[in-house]
Amino acid sequence: GLAKVVPLPATEGVIGRIFAELADEAEARISAEAAAFTAPMLGDLAWGISRTGNADKRFLRTVALAAKSRLAEMTCQDLASLSVAYADQPLDEGEGLLKGVFAETRTRLEYHPP
Repeated sequence: GLAKVVPLPATEGVIGRIFAELADEAEARISAEAAAFTAPMLGDLAWGISRTGNADKRFLRTVALAAKSRLAEMTCQDLASLSVAYADQPLDEGEGLLKGVFAETRTRLEYHPP
């Protein structure tokens, strides 16, 4: 959504505050009840907030922990969104998530329907 139409990085001024508040609210809600977020929502949040420059380590850790157990539910696009969001992040949780995305992608590529 918004990350596609807002000039980047969106870390200053009113736009920056809006995205920072979105990240804080999403983090709080995911921490309280991660199941309330669908797998695509987690991928979209990570991608959108990371693109704006407002994704702090705490937000990224929270999303990574919630998404890691739900990789099998995600579409290829969701997996790609997570990959882009975490590719340049120096987090152990991000590395673990990327390994999970890679393993899930490999499983899908190796599948040969009857």
